[in-house]
Amino acid sequence: MNADRSLESEFKSSFDSTKAIIKIAPFDPDLDRAKYTSMKECIICNSALGKAGIKKHYCKFCYNAVCNACSPFTGPHPESGKEERICNPCYINGLKLAVMDSCIEYIKLKLKTEIEEKEKEIAKRKQLALELEEFQKLPRKKKLKRCLKGKN
Repeated sequence: MNADRSLESEFKSSFDSTKAIIKIAPFDPDLDRAKYTSMKECIICNSALGKAGIKKHYCKFCYNAVCNACSPFTGPHPESGKEERICNPCYINGLKLAVMDSCIEYIKLKLKTEIEEKEKEIAKRKQLALELEEFQKLPRKKKLKRCLKGKN
């Protein structure tokens, strides 16, 4: 139980959600990278964009037209590696992927610890089985002598 708590605290101290780096899935090669040019509304809040409304931006990850309010973040672009504008839905999906990766690492670490504990337990049981086997081979007088010796 203490091992679980120390493992948990070790994991928590190694993952800072405020500094999480989003993880973006590879791009679909068929993605229309110019689709934002014909869009007149923000894909998220439906605000008018361009000449009739607020300044038009586009998410460099999904290439949809968005307003400034719906794309306040930047993230490392998977192709260029540079920080680029990202819309809220893409950012949230990126955070989900990053959290899932962190959870997978935590599970791997926990499983590794449990496997090591079980292997120690198995080795201990094997040793006890060998000792029992040796004890059973002893003549009755020596068994009695050992039992009495162990009680003192």
